[in-house]
Amino acid sequence: MFWGDVQANSTVRGNLNTFYPSVLPDLLFQYVGLCDLGCRRKKNEDAIGFVADEENDTYLVVVADGVGGNVAGEVASQLAVDTYCEYFKTLEPGQDLGAFLEAGMQAANLAIFNESETNPLLASMATTCTASAIRGNELRIAHIGDCRSYLVYDGQSYQLTRDHNAAEEYESKGIPLPPDKK
Repeated sequence: MFWGDVQANSTVRGNLNTFYPSVLPDLLFQYVGLCDLGCRRKKNEDAIGFVADEENDTYLVVVADGVGGNVAGEVASQLAVDTYCEYFKTLEPGQDLGAFLEAGMQAANLAIFNESETNPLLASMATTCTASAIRGNELRIAHIGDCRSYLVYDGQSYQLTRDHNAAEEYESKGIPLPPDKK
């Protein structure tokens, strides 16, 4: 019940190498989470999770934002984060990180679907989700919706993901956004 198609971004490492060839060997991983209710909602539908496997130098940050206007967005986002974090603990050393993140996204999606099937009150719950994993100097991202992932380097922030929404779709095609889509 996520938006869009599952994407495991296997090109991010190459992009980082292109922009920051000296950063990857000494990558410093910092994780910060902040949720904000915003101006339009009465409840927070954000969820954040972090898993560290220091023995294998592997880390996961997952962020989900329940879809506003649907019921139980906070349930969907927390279920996505919890499922992803548990799934990530099964990662084997040397396993393809991009494929694993994609499978984790699908596991979270299935958990949300199954929960919505068993409880009619949750039938339309949905969430966006972005998961970033680092192993050694390798970074991979799986992303659905408009929870963005950024790289912060030397005082600058760089958006690594594209939103999966109407505004981004129109912009990518060079078409002005219709007033009803704003």
